[in-house]
Amino acid sequence: MGGDPFLLKGPDNDSWMYTNAPHCSGCSLVTDDEWVDPTFQLARRVSAFSCTYDGAVIVSESFAEAVAGERGVAFTPVAVEGYYVMRVTHEVRFDAVRRETRFGPRCKVCNRFESVTGAIPVFLRPDAVVKNGFARTDLAFGDAADFGPAQPVRLAPLILAAPALARRLERMHFPGLLLVPVAT
Repeated sequence: MGGDPFLLKGPDNDSWMYTNAPHCSGCSLVTDDEWVDPTFQLARRVSAFSCTYDGAVIVSESFAEAVAGERGVAFTPVAVEGYYVMRVTHEVRFDAVRRETRFGPRCKVCNRFESVTGAIPVFLRPDAVVKNGFARTDLAFGDAADFGPAQPVRLAPLILAAPALARRLERMHFPGLLLVPVAT
């Protein structure tokens, strides 16, 4: 593991977070990224790091404890004991031009892009440095149409870890966590 950041990936946990979330009436994109379903149920609990179908990162208590105090990360407990929504607050710029990221139409109601595709491989801007802790891309990816107009969905940023943190996470062997090198 060199000096470039690592993308954190995890399996789907067969769950939904945003079914009852406040969302745009035009495109179904979630309007409150901080919202957590008070009745959330985790369908599969085999991973320390996983994602809901609709864009929430769910982590185990052991993962949250292992990275507590790292820069740019916060955890919100969910209704399932021992699990949290992981939110990354430090933002770095994604290079959408070099990556040739595609932006779908803008919603006529909220004016947000209904889809943003072309995230991987990850291309960061030259000034995007992840020296310590966690970071997320300034762009969020996904497609509001993936699940139909009745299902609210959140476009999700990419979650990155600084090299030293990625090395530590790799040594801890968290089930489900995949660390992918990012060439900047």
